[in-house]
Amino acid sequence: FLLDLDVDEVAVVRERYWAARRHAPVSLVLTTTMDCNLGCYYCYESRSPDALQVTEVEQIVAIAGERLSRQGKRGLHIDWYGGEPMMNLEFLEQASLALQEFCTAKGIDYHASAISNGTHWPDDVGSFVARHKIRHVQISFDGLKGNHDRRRRYRAGYRPSPDASSFDRAVCLVDKLLQYARVDVRFNADPGNATDFAGFVDLARQRGWFDAP
Repeated sequence: FLLDLDVDEVAVVRERYWAARRHAPVSLVLTTTMDCNLGCYYCYESRSPDALQVTEVEQIVAIAGERLSRQGKRGLHIDWYGGEPMMNLEFLEQASLALQEFCTAKGIDYHASAISNGTHWPDDVGSFVARHKIRHVQISFDGLKGNHDRRRRYRAGYRPSPDASSFDRAVCLVDKLLQYARVDVRFNADPGNATDFAGFVDLARQRGWFDAP
């Protein structure tokens, strides 16, 4: 980075830090489940059946309330995470609505995001995003279809149909999500798939991802 000689970088970083402390919402990452329907070879997660239960929703609302009170914040951000967070939709639905109800009663701003492999979402994408106030979603790709499907393969017992492609499902989800939320498309590159990148950008351009609302 090239900066003017009179720029005090430490002062800039310090001001950004305190601005974030003053204005950023309380942020909670909720791992709905450790389970996942894909078996990416590089994944460090255990992919166990451990999951948050509906009976724990009240406790999670209490944790959010305590942190909001302690930090004096007027905003709450929930990041739905996993495993694949959409594999525990019953919990996500109930926890999201309970947290929103709490925030509405307290006059606290609420919004959410999700990190997902893009293969297990409900069909009503638009209403789901609106219902849960999801502003931002990250979907990851491991190349074009051939590389992606080999690396992000369905685990035994999780493939929805014999010809199901995790790539096709994620691409179709991005098509839909971009009408309702901001989408960060993450491309995991290494020497084995780096040559896919230019073609992937072309595919994104052809599908109108860069021009979506």
